[in-house]
Amino acid sequence: MNRVLVTDGHFRKTLAVVRSLGRKGVHVTVGERTFLNTSFFSKYCSRRIVYPSPKRFPDRFIEFLLTEIKKHPIDCLFPMEEETLLLIAKYRSEISRYTCLLIPDLQKIEFVRDKGNLIRFAESHGIPVPKTVQFPPTLTLPREGGGEKNVIPREGGGEKNVIPREGGGEKNVIPHGGGGESKEFTRKGGGESKELPRQEGGGKRFHTHLRKGEEWEHSPSGIVETNKVALPLDGGGEGGGVNFSAIPVPAVIKPRISSGSFGIVYVQKKEDLAPSYQNVHERYPFPLIQEYIPDGGGTFGFSALFDESSNVKAAFVHKKLRMYPVQGGPSTLREGVEHPQIMGLGLSLLKSLNWVGIAMVEFKVDPRDGIPKLMEINPRFWGSLQLAIFSGVDFPYLILKMAKGEKFDPVLEYPVGRRSRWFLFGDMLHFLNNPERFHLQPSFWEFFDPNTCYDIISKDDPLPVLGAMATFFTFLYDPEMKRFLERRSPHPTLSPEGRGKV
Repeated sequence: MNRVLVTDGHFRKTLAVVRSLGRKGVHVTVGERTFLNTSFFSKYCSRRIVYPSPKRFPDRFIEFLLTEIKKHPIDCLFPMEEETLLLIAKYRSEISRYTCLLIPDLQKIEFVRDKGNLIRFAESHGIPVPKTVQFPPTLTLPREGGGEKNVIPREGGGEKNVIPREGGGEKNVIPHGGGGESKEFTRKGGGESKELPRQEGGGKRFHTHLRKGEEWEHSPSGIVETNKVALPLDGGGEGGGVNFSAIPVPAVIKPRISSGSFGIVYVQKKEDLAPSYQNVHERYPFPLIQEYIPDGGGTFGFSALFDESSNVKAAFVHKKLRMYPVQGGPSTLREGVEHPQIMGLGLSLLKSLNWVGIAMVEFKVDPRDGIPKLMEINPRFWGSLQLAIFSGVDFPYLILKMAKGEKFDPVLEYPVGRRSRWFLFGDMLHFLNNPERFHLQPSFWEFFDPNTCYDIISKDDPLPVLGAMATFFTFLYDPEMKRFLERRSPHPTLSPEGRGKV
C-alpha cells in the first residue's frame, strides 16, 4: 500500500489532498499542531499525528518529523502551508534521504515569495506586470504628522540569497523586500552581471515601472521626502527624493511578502497615499505601490506541476468568480477555464525559474488592453486545489505517481466549466459583505449544480464540516490561530462602488 504524510490539517487544500489520495486506497497520515482541525475528521484520514508548532518550535518540529518518517516510512511528503514548506525546504536534503519531497530549494521559494523580486524577474523575461514602484529596504520614511524622520533599520543582515543564473556565471543583485538581505536573480541572455547601479554619493536606485526604461531615484541619504521632488528623468525637482503625489491613483499598496489579501490597501486619493504607505510599512516593511488594475477582465490562477528537470507534468487554469475579501482575496467560487495566453505566460515564467514541484501563478487581465498582468506566485498548494482535482487534473496523485517512478504523459487538457465552492465560510462571508449580494452571477442560492463541487461539504465524507466548525473554536483559545484570524481581517476597499465587481 502506498503511504503519504500530509501536513497542516486545518486547511481546505489539505482536505483535498487527503480525499484525493484516500479514495485511491492510499494510506494518508495527516499532521497538525492541534487535534481540532478539518482533515482529522475525514474518513480518508488513515492516521492522525499532532506535532510541535512549526512557527513556535521549528527545531522540535523537524526532529519530530524526521523521527516520524524514519519510524513510519512513507512514499511522499506533502508540505501544505507556507511556514511548514519553508521549514521543510530548509532541511530538504536530510528529509529527502527518507522520502520523496518534490519541492524547489529554499532560496528559490524565498525569491518568488518576495513580490519585488518576482516583478523584476518577470519583466526581465517578458512577462507583463502592473506598473510598480519599489522602495529599497534602506530608506528613511517620514514620521506621520511631520517632525523628525523615523528611521526603519535594515532587518536581517548583509548576506545574500542566490538564484543560480541559467548556464552559470555571476548574478545580478536586487534588494530583498521586508528585510535587509539582498537576493540575486539571473539576467536572461548572459552577459556581464553587476550590482544594481548606484547614484554618485552611494545612494541606491529603486525600481519602478511607471515608464519602461526609467527609474526613480532617492537621495543619497536614503530619505523619502514626500511632496518635494518630481521624477528626475522628467526634469526633476530639488533634493532627489520621492514625490508621492506624482504616483497615479487609484493605486494598490502590497506587502512584498504575504499571502492572500494580507496587508493589501487600495488608495483612491493622492493625499492618502503617503500615510497609507507608512501604515502598511509599519507592519510589512517596504511594500510595493502598484497601479490598480480595474475589474472587468477577470482574475485567473495558473497551476502547474514540474519534475526535477523542470519539465511540465500537469497544468490547469481557473477563473475567480467570487472572492473574500470581496474586492480581492482568496476565491470562494471559481471555474475551470481554457485560456491559452495565461497558460503560455505561466509556463514561460515557471520554466524561466527552473521550477520544481507545484506552484500557482495569479494573473489579472487588464480590461484596458486585454493583457494578463502578473500578481504573484504561490510556491505551494493553493486554496482552490479541489477544483483542479474535480476537473481531472489530480495534482496530488500525479505527485505520488512521480514519487513511485511511474511514467505518464503531461496532463494539459481537462473539461472546462466545472466549478468548486468554498461555502463554509468563505462564500458566506462574501455574501454578507457584498452590497450586490442578491444580484450575484451565478446566484448565491445555487446549491445543487451537478458541475459544482464543494471544498468541505461532501455527501461521501460529511464529517469534515464538523472539523471546520471545530477549527473555528480554536480561534477562541489558541494564540497562533488568533493571530492568523487578525491577519485575515478584510483590507480597505478602493471605494464603496468598487465592491461587488468581482
